[in-house]
Amino acid sequence: MEQLDIGSNHPVVHFGSVDCSNVNAIQTIDGKQIMKIEPGEEPGQRFRFSMWLNDRNGKPSFVIENNEIETLSQWDVEIKGTNFTLRSASKAFTWRGFLNG
Repeated sequence: MEQLDIGSNHPVVHFGSVDCSNVNAIQTIDGKQIMKIEPGEEPGQRFRFSMWLNDRNGKPSFVIENNEIETLSQWDVEIKGTNFTLRSASKAFTWRGFLNG
């Protein structure tokens, strides 16, 4: 399973024209956090990034949970350092973001 290595400094999450820093809940929909950053479990440990994407039927299709990437359907995942791009199999959805810590 692929992992993101974010580091022990609080990262900045960039996606689109939005830069998020020093926040835990980056995106919340209907009261559920779908993108968040949490500190390491112990002081000095790396930060943990989590993101959940569902398909149009509401079923989970792509998950990053505590830096571990899990694809549950056909996604093209490209990771270069702290930059990552997600593309749905049909190329109908593309998400680009990068993290700096």
